[in-house]
Amino acid sequence: MGLPKAPPTEAQSQDRNPGTKVYVIHEVDAPGVCKIGVAGDLAKRLMYLQCGTWRRLTIAFASEVPTKASAHAVERVVHQYLAVHHVRGEWFRVTPDHANQAVAEAIASLEAAFDVLDTQQ
Repeated sequence: MGLPKAPPTEAQSQDRNPGTKVYVIHEVDAPGVCKIGVAGDLAKRLMYLQCGTWRRLTIAFASEVPTKASAHAVERVVHQYLAVHHVRGEWFRVTPDHANQAVAEAIASLEAAFDVLDTQQ
């Protein structure tokens, strides 16, 4: 049967945020450049980004992951996958479909690690 799990530490409790998402945002009129990032509150994140540009932005894709740490791991992998398309910061010259596919592949490649993290917390 195994030993009971120890209660999560404070850091682990803070990391567990069921609302943490990896997202793809792009301009409505020019969807060839996408931002790949992490947010707990996606609506607030979109509003914050929208304040910094006159172009309309939209969310193309968002995938919830188990923890903030796993969301950042997915984000890092996606940024590595798309490095040849890097424009600036977290923006990449790819279609929303290409960015979505990169996020899905990163999640699939890290899924086993998420399961390990889940059982440790």
